[in-house]
Amino acid sequence: LVEESIPYANLNRVDLSCADLSGSVFTGCRLNSANLVFVKAPYADFSHIEARESDWYSADLLGADFRKAKLQRASFYKCDLRGSDFRKAEIAFADFRDCRLEGARFDESAVLNTAFSS
Repeated sequence: LVEESIPYANLNRVDLSCADLSGSVFTGCRLNSANLVFVKAPYADFSHIEARESDWYSADLLGADFRKAKLQRASFYKCDLRGSDFRKAEIAFADFRDCRLEGARFDESAVLNTAFSS
């Protein structure tokens, strides 16, 4: 799926674990309860997604775009999120523990009860 464009698709409960999604476009997709464990998705576009209860464990999301995403109860545990863009995202009860967050942007995001550590 490298550099593929799959905008506005219903991908709820999809298993994309270990997939290479580098540079792909998922704008507006529904990824609720999706398995994205160990996914490789540097510079992918996840803007405007709905990804409630999604699991991104140890994913490579360098420079990924999550602007205006809805990420309630999403787990980004141990992800590489350097330079990622979460501006205006809705983030609640999410897990960003042990992530690389250098240069990540969270301007104007609504963040509630979310765990961060590096």
